[in-house]
Amino acid sequence: MTSEISRTFRCKAVITDVDGTLMPFGKNKKISERNQQALQKAFDEGLAVCVATGRIPGPWYDELCAQVPLGPGVFANGALVLEPGPGPSPKILAASNLPAAAVEAVLEQTSGGRFGGLRILVLAATMWEGSLRYVELAPEGPTWATDLIRSAGEPDTVLLPTLRPLKDVHKFVLFTLPEEDGWAAMADVVDSFQRSLAGTGVAILDCGPRQCEILPPEVNKGTGVKKLLEGLGLSLDSALACGDAENDVEMLEMVGLGIAVGDGKPKALAAADIVVSPSTEDGVAEAIDIALGRPGRLAEDEAPDSLLSV
Repeated sequence: MTSEISRTFRCKAVITDVDGTLMPFGKNKKISERNQQALQKAFDEGLAVCVATGRIPGPWYDELCAQVPLGPGVFANGALVLEPGPGPSPKILAASNLPAAAVEAVLEQTSGGRFGGLRILVLAATMWEGSLRYVELAPEGPTWATDLIRSAGEPDTVLLPTLRPLKDVHKFVLFTLPEEDGWAAMADVVDSFQRSLAGTGVAILDCGPRQCEILPPEVNKGTGVKKLLEGLGLSLDSALACGDAENDVEMLEMVGLGIAVGDGKPKALAAADIVVSPSTEDGVAEAIDIALGRPGRLAEDEAPDSLLSV
């Protein structure tokens, strides 16, 4: 981590993670007034304003768009670059799919909703009857994951007795159940998939005590942001990215200015050029102020010279 901005940095795009960055977890997708004003100001000054998230578009994204002007964004942790619009069918600007062999290996190992002796919930992000949805292996009806996805503002899952045949999977999301020993159980799942999927090039993202994701080869938020900016005619060097977690690391490292919120994970803090206030204290607004040469709440005698001269 550094504490300065290059004197040559000129911000043309603001890209922010959502959960834990733009807003604290559990805030029901309500952006703080200060963050909202900062994003609107960036847009008014001609900057692209975009999100980069592990989610797929749904009601949660509609709520964000009602608060701030958003352009195309990075979704599914980089597997999709989309221009969402009204209705359930976003315009796909770039998409990556899991290799067929990897899809089959995941379905084989989770057949019947079990992973060895462990019950596991399996969801796949894919286009289903013209809509971007999660399809869920749910032979017995709705599950804990079904309710979790709905409560998070994601599109309702499509419940299926089997996920075969399944094509064009952008990512898998796997959950262990609440009654399981979360950390130990998911660690076993991640370790097993790392062995069985070795050689396929896929990425396995450990998302916490009960969740992991399986992504296509060479897919992360950084690669998604690169595709997004190319489509906008902008360079990585001209972008500000804000994040808080391990899945933001590549994005923070690749752009011209990577800023982590102060309550972020250690790997994100280490990858960032600058660390600002926590997500609970409008860290994104502070990051935008810095990127646009307005150090915001930083006192002038505390701000590096390079911040004041951008």
